[in-house]
Amino acid sequence: MTMDTGNVFIAGQDPVKFLSRFIEKVGHVHIKDVAPKISERARGRQTGIGMSHCAIGEGVNAGNIRKCFEILRDYRFRGAVSLECEARGGPVLEKSIQWVCQVLKELNIANDFA
Repeated sequence: MTMDTGNVFIAGQDPVKFLSRFIEKVGHVHIKDVAPKISERARGRQTGIGMSHCAIGEGVNAGNIRKCFEILRDYRFRGAVSLECEARGGPVLEKSIQWVCQVLKELNIANDFA
């Protein structure tokens, strides 16, 4: 299955608990943060969003994303991880990559971004 941190959060669930429950079935992970205004408007009322509308690490889901990376590390996850943010090579994407690389470094997770 594909685990999407943003869609699980928007659907009103806890991404950390959700990933912990289904980790053995996950083959692909979408890393998506959620802008505060979108969270206020949509959380628990929708099943997902297309984009984060903020840099990854700057939204209300950043703490959950970090904990999900810990779960993936501890499980020795080797599937694909995609970053989902509203960007076309601009500053939002750059900030997202920097934040994710910093988290991976702090959690001692090898990455191919840097």
